[in-house]
Amino acid sequence: MRMRKTLNGKNPKPLRGKTVATKEKDESWKRGKMKVGSEEAINAMLDRYVYVIQDDEYYDTYDTYATYGMKGRQFNKANTSVAPFGSRGVHSAEAIFQNHPRARKVRYCSEAKQMRR
Repeated sequence: MRMRKTLNGKNPKPLRGKTVATKEKDESWKRGKMKVGSEEAINAMLDRYVYVIQDDEYYDTYDTYATYGMKGRQFNKANTSVAPFGSRGVHSAEAIFQNHPRARKVRYCSEAKQMRR
């Protein structure tokens, strides 16, 4: 049986049935200043990221210290202002990026590093 930890770590109680998520957790993707899926959010995503075809990864051009790229799932997590995390198919942030005509796509990683600001 799974046990739930309390804040002080004492008196664990068994979980019965489903754990109900709080409203705060359900609407965590709405906390940003931009409306989800707005043109402003999409433009911010397009300005910030570059897709490297060879590595199949997304690179953040604003973060000059990042030496690694993000896979699709991480990219979707980072762009919840474009689409809520868990969206699939053409509704995900990754698909919106890939299908947009302004998306920056490069062949090699050295090209992506040159595009950093």
